[in-house]
Amino acid sequence: MGIIIASLLSPALALLIILCFCLKNWNKEITGRPKCLAIPFGMIFGTFGYSLRFFSESNDLLTYFSQINTYSNYSFGEILAKDSENLFLRDGLFFFVNKCGNNYILPFIVGFIIYFIVFYILFDMIERSGKKYRVCDALFLGLIAVGILAPYTIILNTRCVLSFMLVSFAVYRDMIQKKHNLATFLLYILPIGLHSSAVVIIVIRLLCVLFRKLNKAKWVILSLVLLFPTIVDFLYGHVAGILSGPIGNVLSSAINKAYYYLHWTSGGWATQIESSTSSMLIKVFGTIFILFIIYILFRKRPNKLSEEPLLNKPMVGFLFLVAVFALGCLNIKTGAFWRFEAIVVLFSPVILVQVDIISEKNRRIFHVLTLYALALMFYNVLYQISNTNTAETMVNFFTTSGFKVIYEMLRGAVHLIG
Repeated sequence: MGIIIASLLSPALALLIILCFCLKNWNKEITGRPKCLAIPFGMIFGTFGYSLRFFSESNDLLTYFSQINTYSNYSFGEILAKDSENLFLRDGLFFFVNKCGNNYILPFIVGFIIYFIVFYILFDMIERSGKKYRVCDALFLGLIAVGILAPYTIILNTRCVLSFMLVSFAVYRDMIQKKHNLATFLLYILPIGLHSSAVVIIVIRLLCVLFRKLNKAKWVILSLVLLFPTIVDFLYGHVAGILSGPIGNVLSSAINKAYYYLHWTSGGWATQIESSTSSMLIKVFGTIFILFIIYILFRKRPNKLSEEPLLNKPMVGFLFLVAVFALGCLNIKTGAFWRFEAIVVLFSPVILVQVDIISEKNRRIFHVLTLYALALMFYNVLYQISNTNTAETMVNFFTTSGFKVIYEMLRGAVHLIG
């Protein structure tokens, strides 16, 4: 409880306290119910998003800020009426941020939700494992989930990764926690109103039901890597145009966007990506990580099928399929690959805990992954420094109180009601 209060007073202070605790208790076993630490971590990364400042004005977040500013001119009913894409959750979120009077509430919300989920599932998996995890083990698992892809990039993306995370969290509640209730159902459905491509994650969840019933599931799944562009082309040419109604419009929008990203090979963002060394490196680093995860799942076991996590751990199978979709998007010049990769990275504790990564036979693999995450985290820090006003960002982060952000959000809620 003390660390939660500290994170409300000063998220930066809470981060320092957590790091000192980890160093002091490095080899001690984790006891109690550590899931409550998800709140401080959510506050830390949310405040980091709130603190971001930029030299350039060409990024998704600042584009969204411009959109949010226009919401002052309309009532919420008028905004919904003008929305031809039926992205009602996006409209509600942007309208609320506008009422808060500070656009940086948006990256706070994105950072808080995404990294709350990351650390919630990390500690929940540790509690469920029945194994004795040490503090350093949990720290390394968190490092892998946070270090492979820069939080700066995740938060800056804003809508797509957040919608993917929410649907994937619904899958976690469904497959791991066995919570088949209204909250899980809403987590499956509502993110489509934030970004229509969230439909793809729902489709992957449905495919898991089929593939788990097939002994050769992994080979069927892998074949989809080659068929993915063909499937999108077929749906675009023969299905998208005949869909109608609210659900049909959402599906049609998702298909059209998939086709657009697949065939957007020159001009605008595609041309920038093609000439970007950092984007190329993100694909290379991400591909190495995904192939490493696939190696962990496919490496030889004494008892072939009975011990395969791919077939016997439903959530692992879901994440494997997401990883395959990521590989299937490698030829797409725009950012489709890393958006699927982000889910595999952020939910990697599910895979690593369920394959018992801390066991003696797997510890060497665990150390390699940790060192890889450390190296990428160092690269990501350099990448962030080159793309943000780092001095102002760090000053904001160390001086921002969680209560200040909460006050602004409460003020927005009051204005919303009024």
